[in-house]
Amino acid sequence: GLPFRVFNDYGLGSRRLADLVILDNDSVEVAVEFKYEPSRSRKADMGGDIPASKFPVVDWNEVKKDVDRVQDFVRLKQSNVAYSVFIDEGSAFNWRECPVGSEWISWPGEISVLWSRQGDLI
Repeated sequence: GLPFRVFNDYGLGSRRLADLVILDNDSVEVAVEFKYEPSRSRKADMGGDIPASKFPVVDWNEVKKDVDRVQDFVRLKQSNVAYSVFIDEGSAFNWRECPVGSEWISWPGEISVLWSRQGDLI
């Protein structure tokens, strides 16, 4: 009975899509951008399930664009809160400098997460 609805690839602004949004009635309360880089140990030539030619899966510039995008969602009042979440399963990117407004978080098993939060829930 709550007023919340969840949508994937939801349009915010003229040409922007958010990977995931949570709406309260018609107001976007939360918008989230996600990226995921599998561990290199999952390469097929190492006994894994992903062809080696697929790596890297993520383009670092696209990760940085996600951080900028969530900042814009809040700055342009398209969402009250916005997150950018990049899960780096094998920590292949965690040596890179964090974009402004984000931080690297270490999870168990050599997993790094680049996390960015903008705005406040009302």
